[in-house]
Amino acid sequence: MEIVYQKNKKTGITYVYRNEAYWDKEKQQSRAKRTLIGKLDPETGEIVPTRSYKKRGQQEEPTPQKPGPVPIARIRRQFHGASYLLDRVGQITGVAADLKACFPKDYKQILSIAYYLVLEENNPLSRFPHWQKLHTHPYGQDIPSQRSSELFQSIDEQDRMLFFKKQGKRRIENEYWAFDITSISSYSEVLNQVKKGKNREHDRLPQINLALLFGEKSGLPFYYRKLPGNITDVKTVKQLMKEFDVMGHKKVSILLDRGFYSRENINLLYKNHQKFIIGTKLSLKYVKDILEQERGNLQLWSNLQTQFGAYGLCRAIDWNYEQERPYKGDVFKSKRRAYLHLFYNPEKAARDQADMNDYLTSLHKDLEENTRKEYRMKDYDKYFSVTETPKRGRKIIPREDAMREASKNYGYFALLSNEIKDPFEALSLYRSKDIVEKGFGNLKDRLNLRRMQVSSELSLNGKLFVEFIALIYLSYVKKKMQEAGLFEKWTLQGLLDELDTIERFESPEHGRLLGEVTRKQEEIYTALGVAPPSL
Repeated sequence: MEIVYQKNKKTGITYVYRNEAYWDKEKQQSRAKRTLIGKLDPETGEIVPTRSYKKRGQQEEPTPQKPGPVPIARIRRQFHGASYLLDRVGQITGVAADLKACFPKDYKQILSIAYYLVLEENNPLSRFPHWQKLHTHPYGQDIPSQRSSELFQSIDEQDRMLFFKKQGKRRIENEYWAFDITSISSYSEVLNQVKKGKNREHDRLPQINLALLFGEKSGLPFYYRKLPGNITDVKTVKQLMKEFDVMGHKKVSILLDRGFYSRENINLLYKNHQKFIIGTKLSLKYVKDILEQERGNLQLWSNLQTQFGAYGLCRAIDWNYEQERPYKGDVFKSKRRAYLHLFYNPEKAARDQADMNDYLTSLHKDLEENTRKEYRMKDYDKYFSVTETPKRGRKIIPREDAMREASKNYGYFALLSNEIKDPFEALSLYRSKDIVEKGFGNLKDRLNLRRMQVSSELSLNGKLFVEFIALIYLSYVKKKMQEAGLFEKWTLQGLLDELDTIERFESPEHGRLLGEVTRKQEEIYTALGVAPPSL
């Protein structure tokens, strides 16, 4: 007897046969009889036996039964319409399935808290017990404050990264990913990463920084990372590249604002074969030189794109690429192709002028009142000269040369890319980066994350993850509302409240009954790409 392996070319499955030779008396020749005994496991190389070939007397393990619907134990009536919408969003985005795969014991509780954060604008988590009595939600039970703290602390890094990996695979492969950072203030004195840093809203409290990654076409977030509050944007790109590698994302296309620009970061993006569009400063020498050469051409009608209200042109340049090679003890240098996109927007020029006038006025007022602000110290000296004598007192003199130099570039801006040649295609993609800013706004305002109030690092990690899940749902609904033009008739809260009037009645004797669904509500569901509810 011998074992024979045969691969099915259509399915790719390798079947394993027992081959027994015997003598055929009628044909007077040797023959073989094959009996299927199983399939070859491609990972372990072991033979997985078929049922018929299992040893006699060996009892088959019972096939696990799929859990049926949760039995109805009591009579209750709850609001169901908005929760139903989020149920469907979880299916469409794959969030529910990915959470179940990563957090099989706790995914329903994570979803229920996320539902609450989306549907109850700015309400603290202490209101969850009251909300859950009136609304259907995945967990179906109360989550006391102590239990929610335990839940947050149980969310570990391994499962979190696995979730990011699964969500990343669901995103459109050819879309750009927009990356940005915001700051979240905190009163905590026990969190290691709460530090004094540059706060974009000029909040004086210590802070942590939060980095978010959004898909430019999907409009959905699928990665975040918290950072110490004193870390600047430009230092985060190197770590981002490493985590892309951990999550299995190769050759990513990424959008970055000019806060992330540095020669080191551009070289790193080239080294990792990442496509990019990044904002650049006009003060950079190579940008300044090309802008001076093209300033006259930039405002020609032939370079105007009325859709964007801007003039634009592209110049192909050679990027001086450098890569340190420690194993050779040298620096590898070469030329890489890049595209510098220059733009002029007349409306932006007017806004820049007005903003600068307001800023200079406020600087002058600070100097008059002797109330200088620390974050403005360089600009006081840049734009004004202050002298003080016993007889004449304080005299504030504008530095007009500096003001004139600043006004020269009102309305101008620049982008750098290693892929996109068309200036307005690059601009369109770059403007989609606004979805990250909107995501930050949703987190801070809608999801009540402007101030962090947690007592431990583990609680902070878990709460940020649940807030992130809520942000995915919120971003999906808002994107669909935008696409369907629903913001012309509804606010987000108004639309959710409209759907939330649909009730679901439960009774042990009668099962589940759905309340009335109006035509207006059916139209909302349809516009959002969801079938209206039914039982």
